[in-house]
Amino acid sequence: MSDYLEDDDDETPNDSKLVKDLRRQIKDLSKRAEDSERTATELKGTVRKRTLEEVLTSKGVNLKVANFIPSDVEGDEGVTKWLDEYGDVFGIKQVDDTTPEGMSPEDVAAARQIQAASTGNLTPDKFREQETAMRNATSKEELDAVIRQYS
Repeated sequence: MSDYLEDDDDETPNDSKLVKDLRRQIKDLSKRAEDSERTATELKGTVRKRTLEEVLTSKGVNLKVANFIPSDVEGDEGVTKWLDEYGDVFGIKQVDDTTPEGMSPEDVAAARQIQAASTGNLTPDKFREQETAMRNATSKEELDAVIRQYS
């Protein structure tokens, strides 16, 4: 399109003032459109980079993985879905979003048992008794037994 406009720069002596003004406006608008398109492309790249950095950082993934995420993957949901699908290739473990960071599956199970026990109808005396028994437990098995006893 710009080649066409450049070819039309050769004004003929018969061109009216209106035609000359229209050619100038078309040229100005074309330049503005190109500038806007360039700016939009730059902004899109910046937003994509920031989104990738935020999602990867929040998931504890090395930022270098961003180089392998296809350009058509966009937004937090898209990046998360891509990581769920291809993360194992990069050694990324699938983490349950409801699991606190750094907790093993065994710890999560124990925490759920404790939560289940604590949501029951424990009287203050029973609660103190359970708390004392939990503090006095010397092994994981003893702790599990106390939790089951009061569940």
